[in-house]
Amino acid sequence: MNGEGHFPEGNDLPAHHLVEGTLAPIVVLDTQLRHLYVNPAWVEVSGLPASAFLGRTLGEVLPDLRRPDDVLRDVLKDGQPREATISASKPRAMNWLTSWRPH
Repeated sequence: MNGEGHFPEGNDLPAHHLVEGTLAPIVVLDTQLRHLYVNPAWVEVSGLPASAFLGRTLGEVLPDLRRPDDVLRDVLKDGQPREATISASKPRAMNWLTSWRPH
């Protein structure tokens, strides 16, 4: 199972292979909070195919998700990493502590 989308550093670099192989869910977002890349671990925990996320915001894909859009905008604004909790009840119960960092 491969992640989909454009990996920012290029698909042939060691970082790409590390992100593809980790058990940690990793996504790359653009400045409008749309998904550019999701790794296989994110596909696994979300229960949705990578293609469901690409080019869309988290709220568009999982509208019942309590998401930290304000935290993400603050990270983009000042470049400081932050943590936030994401939770949802649909399509299944999910609760994650997430770390957000600028690229």
